[in-house]
Amino acid sequence: MSDRFGFSFQNEYLVLVKDEVRIAVLKPFFIRNEDLDAIFTSFREQGFEHFNREFENFPRFLRANSSNEAIEEAKRIEGNEINKLKIKLNRLNDEISRLEANKEFSFKKGEEYAVFGVRDNTPREDVKKIHNNMLKFLHPDNGTEKSEYLTKIINQAWDIIKRRK
Repeated sequence: MSDRFGFSFQNEYLVLVKDEVRIAVLKPFFIRNEDLDAIFTSFREQGFEHFNREFENFPRFLRANSSNEAIEEAKRIEGNEINKLKIKLNRLNDEISRLEANKEFSFKKGEEYAVFGVRDNTPREDVKKIHNNMLKFLHPDNGTEKSEYLTKIINQAWDIIKRRK
């Protein structure tokens, strides 16, 4: 969109998800935070959540020219986050192979963070989100191979991080 002077601007949308249904809600330009909270509370009561709920604590507004564009951007962001999680799980599979080959199950200092694909200065809350997402992904109902062993490694790494901070 552009104004009468030729300056282009984009609206802000919040993409909400319920099951596989996605809707993009246009954020009014001049609205108080309390009123905005009330609007989104009504959506939450109907079972909708912000699209990035698995990866971030707070809803993220997306700049887009249309609601369809906002929904597509939300799908792209979700896909990127899933790909990051798959990369971390691949690293974990490599670590499992190494551990199985050595028949050892202990971590050297800092290796517990490598399980989650992060550095050792990563906030504990962020590691906890990754931990929970990995466990969801490895749930036996998803048919993941070696899920019991992977879960054991993930939980042991998380226990070390929890005790350390």
